[in-house]
Amino acid sequence: MTHALTDNAVENFHRRECINTVVSAVRRRRIWCETLDLTRLRSREVTALLSRHGLELLLAARPHERDALAPTLGALADQGISVALWPMLDDRDGRWPSARNADLFDRYVRELLDELRPVRGAFSAVVFDLEPSFAETKAWIARLWSVAG
Repeated sequence: MTHALTDNAVENFHRRECINTVVSAVRRRRIWCETLDLTRLRSREVTALLSRHGLELLLAARPHERDALAPTLGALADQGISVALWPMLDDRDGRWPSARNADLFDRYVRELLDELRPVRGAFSAVVFDLEPSFAETKAWIARLWSVAG
């Protein structure tokens, strides 16, 4: 007797459709987009490059660009470009999520997702970059340069 998940079971991964799925997942290419102006990002020139090279976009969602985010997501979706949202805070708040800004980051992401509800289908995931605060990172780099210099 076969079990209910036979069609998706590990022992059936040798099937051609499973092999093709695994191979195409390995070939995924993503690009992190942190500082490119969103107006420039949705230009035909940039979207054509993303499409031509089959790149998925991990798009920074920074507070100062919130108003341009929904139109950008819509434009990228219209071009068939796969996007994952990458929320970030202002630099003064640490930019990336950390123990020091967890509550603020949580609130920001919840508000952002609520605002983007009308274009929810325009992005496939939300990604998080866990880093020290932006100020700490800048200070560490400065110390490294002073020691090396």
